[in-house]
Amino acid sequence: MSEPKDETKSTTEAQTAHTGQLARRRRRKNGGSNKQKRQAPWQWLGWGLLLALTVFFLVNPWRWFIADDAQHLFGSGRLLFGLAYEGGSLVLGLLLGLATAVWGFFLLRDRINDNRNLYATACPRCGEPSLKRARRTTLDKLWGALGIPVRRYICAECKWQGPRIDQTRLRK
Repeated sequence: MSEPKDETKSTTEAQTAHTGQLARRRRRKNGGSNKQKRQAPWQWLGWGLLLALTVFFLVNPWRWFIADDAQHLFGSGRLLFGLAYEGGSLVLGLLLGLATAVWGFFLLRDRINDNRNLYATACPRCGEPSLKRARRTTLDKLWGALGIPVRRYICAECKWQGPRIDQTRLRK
C-alpha cells in the first residue's frame, strides 16, 4: 500500500525548486554569476611593476656603472652613456611615470565603478528606500569629470547625505 503524501513537504519542495529556477535565470542574465565583477590581479601586478620600473629610471642607476667620459671612450656604449649623463634616464622615467599614472587612473576608476555599495538606492543608516537628490559638491563634480558619475542624495528620515553612482551614466 502506498503512504499518503505530506502536503506541507511537497509545497516546500515546490517553493525550493521555484527559487532554484529563479537563481539560475538570474545567473544566466548576469553572465553566469551573482558576484560582482572583480579586476584581474595581473592588472594591479603589472601596474606595480611599471611603477617600480619608473622609480628605477628616475633614480638613474647608470651613473654607478659608468664613471666618466673616459669609460665612454673605451667602449662602454653610447646608449648607457646617454642614459647616465645626457638625461636619457630622466626622460624615460618621466614617460614611464606618465604611463603609470594613466593606467593607475583607469584601474582606480574601474574599481570605484564596480563598487556595488555605491549603487544602493536605500539609505545605509536607516534603510529608507526613498532617497532624494541633493545639490552636488565640487568634489562630486570633479569625480564626474574623471568618469565616475557621482550624484548626491539625502534621506528624508534620518538626514543622511552621501554620494551614489548613477548607473545610467557609467562609461566603461
